[in-house]
Amino acid sequence: MTDPSSPDREPGSYGAPPPPAQPGPYGAPPPPASAYPSPQQGGFPPPPGYSGAPQPHDAGFPPPPPPGYGSGGSGSSDVGAAFSWAWPRFAANWGVMIGAALVWGVGIAIIAGVGFAIAGAVAGTSSAATTELGFAAATSFGIGGVIIVGILSMVAAFLSTLALTHGYLRVADTGRAEFGDFFRFRNAGQGILLVVLMGLAAGLLSFTGIGTLIVNFFGAFAVFLVVDRGAGAIDAIKGSIRLALDNAGVTAVAVLVSLAGVFVCFAGALVTIPLGSLVLAHAYRRSTNGHVPA
Repeated sequence: MTDPSSPDREPGSYGAPPPPAQPGPYGAPPPPASAYPSPQQGGFPPPPGYSGAPQPHDAGFPPPPPPGYGSGGSGSSDVGAAFSWAWPRFAANWGVMIGAALVWGVGIAIIAGVGFAIAGAVAGTSSAATTELGFAAATSFGIGGVIIVGILSMVAAFLSTLALTHGYLRVADTGRAEFGDFFRFRNAGQGILLVVLMGLAAGLLSFTGIGTLIVNFFGAFAVFLVVDRGAGAIDAIKGSIRLALDNAGVTAVAVLVSLAGVFVCFAGALVTIPLGSLVLAHAYRRSTNGHVPA
């Protein structure tokens, strides 16, 4: 028997058990409507911790760098657009770019020149040695000095590559760079290891006659990854290969432009290398979905 005090129920009122379910769309599944948010994505609730689909600006490489450089970017860079973007930035910063490159070049030349002069002077004393022991000692010291000077010169050249790349990224990101931006080192240990590995690769591929071109093409973005993302040398090489293949046209033109200044007229490298590096910086930022100022 029904209790007269209990409220009447409409027949066929969704069959929801007490407490009554919140009004929902007809044909809703049996579980209470309160167990789900408003119907989205086909009526299924999001997984725990889900914060929505990633927006385009979240598809880059937040630190620490995730595996697989070159994925998730906004696409390959166009050659014309990259040069059109790079030229005004070079024109606005040519003074600090060329000045920094000259300072690095002069510094490396001084290290090499003074070091080799000292090593040669020490080795020259062997002519005045009166014993075989004295001759051997002087010669050994001279050869050792040449090796040490060569290593110091190469380390300075490697550091210059890292520091100049830091400056190019500064220009790419802000449109302006200070002179000191081209003398700052980031991730120097991995950067030196990277340049050594690339040099060895170029040597191993020298039999092809285009070993330098091959290494410069596939390694064009490696220093950017080391400096900008703090990547290890091996990871930077892997990421650079992917980025170079994704931006084959821009990478090839930028590398050829940079090397043209060295092979045709060494002084021309003061223009072609910074310009080519800015073109690569544009492709790098675009492919990794970084901020590329208009």
